[in-house]
Amino acid sequence: MEDHTLRGQDGTEQFAAPRLVPEAEFTKIKAESVKIYAYANRVLSKACAEQEVKNWGFALFDKHGCLLKLYGPPGYHQWCQRLGICVRSCWDRDSFGENAVSLGLERKQAVLLSGEENESPLLREASIFFEPLLIE
Repeated sequence: MEDHTLRGQDGTEQFAAPRLVPEAEFTKIKAESVKIYAYANRVLSKACAEQEVKNWGFALFDKHGCLLKLYGPPGYHQWCQRLGICVRSCWDRDSFGENAVSLGLERKQAVLLSGEENESPLLREASIFFEPLLIE
C-alpha cells in the first residue's frame, strides 16, 4: 500500500491524501453498494438541484469509508479535485486519519468535525458532517 502520510513539526503523523482503491476492488465495492447508491442518488441529486450554496456538496461512501460519488456544484467539485478528494478514495482512519467519516463509521452515529479536528491537513479548511445511512 502506498504511504500517504507526512510528519508534522512535532513528529506526529499527518495524512497527506486519501488512499485510492484499485479499479478492480472499486468495481466490487460499487456492486456491494448498489442499494445505498440507488437510494442516495435520487435524494442527493434532488438536494443538489435545490441548493443555493455554491461551495458545499455531498459525498456518498460505502460501509467501509470508500467514496462512491460526489454531488454538488462546480465549485465544490473543483475544491475536491484540488485536494485530491475523488471517487475511490478511502476515508477510513488507517488511510486518511481521523475524520468525520472514519469516526461516524466507527461510532455508527452522526459526527461533525471542523478545521483542526481533522487529522489530515487537507481537511483543515473544511467542516465535514457525516451521517451513516443504513439500508437493509
